[in-house]
Amino acid sequence: GPAEASSSPTLHSGRARYQGFLVKSPHRTDLDTVVGYLITEPSRPRAVLAGIWLAVSSVASWLSPVTLEAHGPLLERIERLTVKIQRDPDNAELYLDRGELHRHHRDWTAAEADYDRAVQIRPALALVDLARGRMFLDAGRPERAMAALDRFLARQPDHGEALLERARALVRQNQPLAAAADFTSAIERLAEPTPEPYLERAQALAAGGPAHAPEALRGLEEGMARLGPLVVLQLQAL
Repeated sequence: GPAEASSSPTLHSGRARYQGFLVKSPHRTDLDTVVGYLITEPSRPRAVLAGIWLAVSSVASWLSPVTLEAHGPLLERIERLTVKIQRDPDNAELYLDRGELHRHHRDWTAAEADYDRAVQIRPALALVDLARGRMFLDAGRPERAMAALDRFLARQPDHGEALLERARALVRQNQPLAAAADFTSAIERLAEPTPEPYLERAQALAAGGPAHAPEALRGLEEGMARLGPLVVLQLQAL
């Protein structure tokens, strides 16, 4: 029972490391249900390792954000694309690319204008709906994001990145179990998933209530099995 779990030196040590990492993690509040299950489940020796994997992966991803700024200031890149568009005004992909830069710059009006122009030039360019979905999600409008992502997935139902974005939109609309299903579908289709989809799926399942904590743990174990070497590197980096 829980008392035995608390008295286990291995479990106690794992719990202390887990909580030490998690206190620095932005995922702490949403994962309280999973934390409780990891701490009190004595019959699964991998539970503590899954908890440590969860915490370290969260912190590692938090400390290592990937931004477009690493490839040059956004405004300069937008200016260069504008010059290309002036030379080739009927190139839909150029408008889509510039719209994506505007999205990263959080200029929603400019981004949407470029997406609109791209689809006017080339109505069959499905990636515009994926880009719109991401933009609306970034802008805090998950309902609009869902509509765009549903349109895209109607054309490309096995697109892992689109399923991942729709899962995030579902989370924002307080539909955690539907989101967890989309996270699972995305993970199955992504050739090289990062830890984030596993972590976000665990969050979604935790938000679905205590009954889903074992499923959340199994998902973390799945991620640990698939991405284990990456976790070792993250532990070394910390």
